[in-house]
Amino acid sequence: MKNIIAILIIIALTACNSTKKVGNQSLYQKLDYKQIDEQYDSFSQKKILVSNKEGIQLKKGAVILLITSDRKLGKMEIVSVNPDENYKITFNYTIYNNDGSIISSKDNYGLRGTWVYDFDKESDEATSSDKDIWNSREDDFTTYLYAENEVNMYLIPQ
Repeated sequence: MKNIIAILIIIALTACNSTKKVGNQSLYQKLDYKQIDEQYDSFSQKKILVSNKEGIQLKKGAVILLITSDRKLGKMEIVSVNPDENYKITFNYTIYNNDGSIISSKDNYGLRGTWVYDFDKESDEATSSDKDIWNSREDDFTTYLYAENEVNMYLIPQ
């Protein structure tokens, strides 16, 4: 079953335009807890390239699946990356309980460059022991979104 879901997601992605629409919904909107859980074996990325000398690489509509430091599954949808604001990443996200109910969900959250975020506490004041992601500036052009602590991510191929 996992392989069928993975194949369907890949087919949907290749058939979609840059806004990642699947029918009347974006891929982000369409993904539920069960589908995210079925992709869990793919969660291995510790960093995702946001920008480099060629420009913004993490495009609008990109979907990232994740597991938080409290071991909760979630999803993120990139809304924008703003190089004029230190590569601030704006995204939508949803975090789920283990029964599939939603713990938290936010639209258009802006994560400043060089800042961290803790999805479990819904806070950018996260301590080093519980932050989930870090928007890290490496140099004038290179920015990565790092998974921190026990967090794993999966950027669905675009």
